[in-house]
Amino acid sequence: MWQPIAFITNPIETNINLPIKIGQHFLFRKANSEEIDVIKNYISPSFAGGTMNQNPYEQYYKFKGESKSVGTLTNLDSTDFRYFVMQLENIAGLNLLSENPIDILQIASDLTDAELKFDLTIYQPKIATIKHNSLHKQTNTLKYLMFEHYNFTSTDLKELEFLFNKVEEHYNHDELLTSSLSIYRLLQDSPDYHSYINLNYFALLEMLVTSRPGENDPSISKQLKNKTKRILELNNFNLCFGEYFIQSSENNIWNKLYEYRCCLAHGSNADFGKDLKKLKSEEVVFSYLKELLKKLFKSYLLNITTASEIKMDLNFA
Repeated sequence: MWQPIAFITNPIETNINLPIKIGQHFLFRKANSEEIDVIKNYISPSFAGGTMNQNPYEQYYKFKGESKSVGTLTNLDSTDFRYFVMQLENIAGLNLLSENPIDILQIASDLTDAELKFDLTIYQPKIATIKHNSLHKQTNTLKYLMFEHYNFTSTDLKELEFLFNKVEEHYNHDELLTSSLSIYRLLQDSPDYHSYINLNYFALLEMLVTSRPGENDPSISKQLKNKTKRILELNNFNLCFGEYFIQSSENNIWNKLYEYRCCLAHGSNADFGKDLKKLKSEEVVFSYLKELLKKLFKSYLLNITTASEIKMDLNFA
């Protein structure tokens, strides 16, 4: 009987003793020689010709700066890099077309620090055909293969397993979480057009923490300020403005973020050299909103009843 195997796309290294079981469905292990050949044949067209003509398992781009736009091609010793897969087990009775644990695993992984990408599924052991993970596109394989080399640890595995169990528990059972996590997942595969993704990140933020105000109720912007902070506090998270933006009051940073959001929504130019100087740049806002949404999703997954009550209660605004 064949077993679906998700190829881990990111360049990672690990000294963890493998294989390791993750939950009831997954086995994290090194790929065998047959699987490596299939993966190599699959990814090679993405690197044929031009400046990207390199094997990502022998070389990788080490990026500098927050935008990851400038990097140096770095060679890897054969001992430094391995092909890794996530093998799906215990699939008896599981409808893989409508209930794909790999999809849920990918959603959970997007909320972790490591953000492993499972870009495709290999059906083994004999036929060696490849079927795309339904949440990915072939054109994005290159995007993930060029990420920085990541040292993957047992702590990362534990976080991934924990979040997988939480997402699996609530996915398709809570409408808000299901739709918002699905949108967030799709945005991770979008081209890096920061203005487009930032506008969608703001929409997700409002979706998670605000309720429609009446005529005399607190505004959306006021709800964003107060409810976001309150939901984060459920899991002892902070806004962490100081880690991303120029030092200023919490209220001022929120005002600048909402001003930038309005620029995006109305098609006007955002001036980071003057009016939005405190935010530094579009890329910095992108990094911040992504991290903020990760924290909000985790707070929801761990405190879903209380977080939902805060979202709907205008008294929190």
